[in-house]
Amino acid sequence: MYKHHQEAIENITVKMKKNEDVLALLIAGSIAHGFAAADADVDIMIVVSQEEYERRYDEKKLVYYEGESCNYEDGYIDGKYVSVDYIKEVAKNGSEPEKFAFKDAYLAFSRIPGLEELIKEATRYPVEYKKARMSWFYAKFREWYWFYEDGLKKKNPYLITTAIANMVLCGGRAILAYNELLFPYHKWFLRVLEGAAYKPDNLMPMIYRLLEERSPAAAAALVKAIDSFTDWGIKSTDWAQFVMGKNELGAL
Repeated sequence: MYKHHQEAIENITVKMKKNEDVLALLIAGSIAHGFAAADADVDIMIVVSQEEYERRYDEKKLVYYEGESCNYEDGYIDGKYVSVDYIKEVAKNGSEPEKFAFKDAYLAFSRIPGLEELIKEATRYPVEYKKARMSWFYAKFREWYWFYEDGLKKKNPYLITTAIANMVLCGGRAILAYNELLFPYHKWFLRVLEGAAYKPDNLMPMIYRLLEERSPAAAAALVKAIDSFTDWGIKSTDWAQFVMGKNELGAL
């Protein structure tokens, strides 16, 4: 961690400890994940009571922003207010990006017993849905490859561009599911995918080649690599029937 980030964290911790409404302070975002560049902002989550959370929700005051705790150029602290009930809901029903938001987060201070264990539960990968998500995202990957080829035939640049992005997204999410890794949303997606322990050889170079070249050869290479990586639970030719027969909301 950069020294100026550590100093900013110390400053905001002192400030929050003085506020009796603040029950705990979490350091999150790129600093917690170990992704932070020197000019990164400091992401925090401020834990308050459910009553305070609901008041702020009603008044549209759930966002926290300030720069006075930072002593580096253009530095600022950005965060949101949450409650224990909110974290429990993320643990029980949260989307993968919601869960990832708590991944690697650590306590600057806490007045809440057991909060650290609750945060760990909130970041648990839903292994009970692993096989379903592997099959779903593989099927969607194959579907978008079909759209890519259709876009080429019809010389539709919008369809080609959209299909390539979604091939990368769905193929990558299938690999994340195989590794039981949470989807972090788009900003950190390729960074997390690159860190997956199990993936096709040269996956990342193939992805960047497709994004840059947009060529049929690059698309075919990625398809071959994903197809042959593992048993996805469906045949490559059955993607249409699978996609039409499944509820998309259950896999996102």
